[in-house]
Amino acid sequence: LTRRRFGYFIIGLEPSFWWWELLVKRVDVLLISLVAGSSFAPDDKAQVVLHFLLAIIFLAAQVRCRPFVKEHLALADELETMALVVRLLTFAVLALVLIVDPPRAVSTVIALGVILLSCCYLVGLALHFLSQFTIRLARKPVEKSELTGASFVDMSKIHAKNAIADLHADVREMAQTVRLVREDR
Repeated sequence: LTRRRFGYFIIGLEPSFWWWELLVKRVDVLLISLVAGSSFAPDDKAQVVLHFLLAIIFLAAQVRCRPFVKEHLALADELETMALVVRLLTFAVLALVLIVDPPRAVSTVIALGVILLSCCYLVGLALHFLSQFTIRLARKPVEKSELTGASFVDMSKIHAKNAIADLHADVREMAQTVRLVREDR
């Protein structure tokens, strides 16, 4: 019953960190929302500094605990850490720009650097998904009868079709978990 109700939140986490998504990540979102949406901080500079401090705290928690399962070279932990580093650097640079107030040209270069950093993270994320897809292609067994007399292009299509079917099955399984969680509410 617990796994059906909260499965969405605990899938992919080490068993000892079943609470990570429910507690740590939700507290992170709550605190970010409070800082951004309230008059808790007196001005923009104070808000950005608070966001920066929260980014430090939650990055340190991620690095210290590494709560995700250690499959696929612990890529989930690595991707989460990289995302939190990008968040931290974004707020650090923003705080620096707001406090120092550099000339417009310098601010523009800094903004482009932050955009480039975010793009690098997104490219890394896309490469991760591409690598997982190709790993699935390589692992999926294909019947010899399917390959008999097939050209290289046909074999590639067969492997891709099987990998897409696997991914589709994974998505269906995740959707089923979400449906079960919603039904239990």
